[in-house]
Amino acid sequence: MKNLILTIALNLITLISFSITDTIKSTYYTNGVLQSEVAKLNITTYKVINYYENNNIKEIQYYDLNKKRTGIWESFDENGIKTGEASFKNNKKHGIWKVYLNNKLSIILEYKNGKRIKAFMYTEKEGLIASINQ
Repeated sequence: MKNLILTIALNLITLISFSITDTIKSTYYTNGVLQSEVAKLNITTYKVINYYENNNIKEIQYYDLNKKRTGIWESFDENGIKTGEASFKNNKKHGIWKVYLNNKLSIILEYKNGKRIKAFMYTEKEGLIASINQ
């Protein structure tokens, strides 16, 4: 019974320790408001969050150990409304990119190894209005 309890406790400690990110560096505006923070997300990835002076998130970015862009990046306006999503792999545009205008999905771009292969434009009233394939 003691071994079972000890095993469960060790598993919980391990699970908790791997889910916590370690903040490595924080920078601040001259008024003392948090400007950015860098955290080690896991063994191979760093997460960077940039903030506006009103404390809203400006951008969320990910980098690998070699400081290459990776993963899904997000950007927001000063009111916290999402303005875009970008996807990177090995420091190149790769995957789906989304642009939001007036809080509506307006443009979708698809990249492969840094080259745009598809683009779609939308309007709220008309839906898909243009499709451009490379």
